[in-house]
Amino acid sequence: MSDKWAASGFMEYRTTLLDNFNDPGYLDVGFGVTWTPVPDLFVVIHPLNYNFVFSDNDIIFESSLGAKIVADYTKQIGAINFKTNLSVFQSYESSDLSNWTWTNSFSYTLWEMIGVGFDFGLRSNKQEALNYALGQFEPIGGGDTPDFNNVDNDLQTYYTLGLSYNF
Repeated sequence: MSDKWAASGFMEYRTTLLDNFNDPGYLDVGFGVTWTPVPDLFVVIHPLNYNFVFSDNDIIFESSLGAKIVADYTKQIGAINFKTNLSVFQSYESSDLSNWTWTNSFSYTLWEMIGVGFDFGLRSNKQEALNYALGQFEPIGGGDTPDFNNVDNDLQTYYTLGLSYNF
């Protein structure tokens, strides 16, 4: 469409590999535009996106139509590499079906192609929070059964530190 805007299609799949493979698994398929305001940044804006959710528990995990926005910034300054990625799905059906993930990666090249890396991520997903709460729920004691209205959607965090190899 121009040097900064392009029509685009997008597909993203997320799941765990080691524990509970594809339970849940997320497949986003969408269409919209991609904006590249500067060489190291791209922003994907897809108002027509379907978030397919695969799970053994169809009561909690539900697929829905919504908007997908992904922003990715990558920069290399000397031996230091930095990458940040924000991925947001906003369901048109209910905010309970929406989710977002923000990851940040830093790496430093120690020797030729070998380096040390650090990743830090934040995630919010009410469907995953409810699934976890129901797995921890014990009805003895008269507490309310967790549902979307009373589940504590704590911010999920993760980090990794390790050696990296640049292909």
